[in-house]
Amino acid sequence: KAKNILELGCGSASLTKELNKDQQYVGIDLNTKLIKILKKRFPKYKFYNSNLEKNQLETKEKFDLILLVAFIEHLKNPDPLMINSRNLLMGKGKIVMTTPTWIGDKLNTIGAYLGLTAMSAVKDHEIIYNKRKMKALAQRNDLEIETFKYFQFGLNQLIVMGKKYK
Repeated sequence: KAKNILELGCGSASLTKELNKDQQYVGIDLNTKLIKILKKRFPKYKFYNSNLEKNQLETKEKFDLILLVAFIEHLKNPDPLMINSRNLLMGKGKIVMTTPTWIGDKLNTIGAYLGLTAMSAVKDHEIIYNKRKMKALAQRNDLEIETFKYFQFGLNQLIVMGKKYK
């Protein structure tokens, strides 16, 4: 139902296949070459190259949905990004994240050493979140967790946050 969607760490922007003609999409990723390809492949949508851990988001638009899919665990200091994301949310907009659980990360690491999964993804993980760490992240950034669920047999977690209203 979201009309304006921002995907942080968009990768190949596979979500665009699921969008309808009324939805606006902005994707941001660190990979400069990938962003150039995405701009050509999906001219209807906006794409920016940015180091989200260090830079302000280039867009001044507001969004009713901000996605961080398998992304936040790659950041050493996610707080600036979370503050920035909060400021880009429309009134009742949501931040939706997925991230591996501790057990999911360990199984992924074993899989990488066996050649079954990508070693690069495992080595790039900075923080593996649990519910307590995610709650602290939300509180520090004036957000509140509305949904916290495990999926894929407890290997990953889904978190939905919104602005905290005082």
